[in-house]
Parts: sequence; structure tokens; C-alpha cells
Amino acid sequence: ALPAGRLRAAGVAEAGKQGFSNLSDPRLGQGVFYATSEAAEVRGTRDRKALGLELQLPLLRTLSANLAARHDSYRFAGRDDASTTYNAGLEFRPLPELLLRAHHATSFRAPDMNYIFAERTRGYYSGSTDYYRCAKAGLPLDKCEFANVSPGFNFVRSGSKDLRSEHGKSWGLGLVWQPTQQLDLSLDFWKVAISDLVT
Repeated sequence: ALPAGRLRAAGVAEAGKQGFSNLSDPRLGQGVFYATSEAAEVRGTRDRKALGLELQLPLLRTLSANLAARHDSYRFAGRDDASTTYNAGLEFRPLPELLLRAHHATSFRAPDMNYIFAERTRGYYSGSTDYYRCAKAGLPLDKCEFANVSPGFNFVRSGSKDLRSEHGKSWGLGLVWQPTQQLDLSLDFWKVAISDLVT
């Protein structure tokens, strides 16, 4: 355990520019490869800035708190996106060989650049399952005539400059037992919830 009254702090500042490009083989759509069409070149950039601070506060000889906050800012595709996230945790050491811990945190993740800038493409899956028709027929998937049908569904895929960033919350409880210097055992429970998940 930390001695009482000793505070530890750390900070971070970041700035950067990232680029993305997907350059296709120029022979696509020229008859060199069977059943291909010309593919567009895809490019994009984004600017990123971040500021963060982390504190470790000893509350008692056996109890300490960990606090952190971070602000991230992105500029891409003509728009701005930003979020402030935090993390708060407690560590309790009732015995020298036993540590109990708990935390709550939030998270933020900007969309990957290939999800933002990708051009529209068309294709089909080699095999697909129509789950609705199998359920309507009352058949398990291994006996359903609409499972793994080939050729599969057609698809249209494209990026979107309007994608939202993912936001998350997590909670955790855990313990660490270290009976000797050569052995430690840990047990942790996590619960994570993510909104606007890009899939």
C-alpha cells in the first residue's frame, strides 16, 4: 500500500494527422482478371488531438483511489467529433498479500477511416442462410433447405461520412492474492456496454 499523503500524477498530450488510402490494382476492369470491374481509389485523412490526466490518491494506508480523465478530438470528412472519458477506481489492501479492486470507466472510439471513406461496392456471398424462412418452416438449420444456399445473397457495401463514434461504459470488480513472491492468483469480473457499435 502507498504511504498516506503521497499523491502521484501523470499527464498526456497528443496531436497527430493520419492518412488512409486503398489503391486498387489498375488492371481491374481491363479484362486481365475474370469478372472484375474498375475500382475507385479511396483516400482520406483526419486530425487528432488529446489531453489527459491521471491521479493516484492514497486515502488511507490500505486504501487508494485512481482517477483519470481524457478529452479526444477528431476532425475528418468535413466534421468534428470529440468526447471526454473518465476512469475511477478503488484499491483496498486489507492484508499485505490480498488486493481488492473496483472500477468504473467510459470509453470513446472514432470510426475507422476505411468505414468512413470506403467507396460503394457490390458483390455476393458464396453461401447464405435465410434464417426467417428456416424459422417459419420450423426446421433446425442442419435440416433446413434454406441454409447455406449457394450462391448467396447479393450485397451493396459503402462507407459513410456520417458514422457516429462508439461510446462505452465498463464496470469491474477483482481481487489479487499473492501468497508468495513466486505465485499470484487473480479473479476479475467485467461488464461492458457499447453504444453505436460499428459492425
